[in-house]
Amino acid sequence: MNERDKLVLIKGEDKTKDMHSLRYDGGKYFIKFKGTDREYGYAYSNVEVKKANIIYELKNNNRISLINILNVSVKLPS
Repeated sequence: MNERDKLVLIKGEDKTKDMHSLRYDGGKYFIKFKGTDREYGYAYSNVEVKKANIIYELKNNNRISLINILNVSVKLPS
């Protein structure tokens, strides 16, 4: 799974790096982990899927990209 696109938490724990695929169907998430063909079902309430990238555009066309950040406070110079 591309960690730059999504952050996947299962019961609050980041499992993105361990995952091969993710799909949602009928109120449940179905996840295949790397190294296995088995698909595991998880209740919707146990899985959080978040956008992983936060890109800040700075002066002079510079960028800062934060990947897999859950809670962050950034103070940029004015």
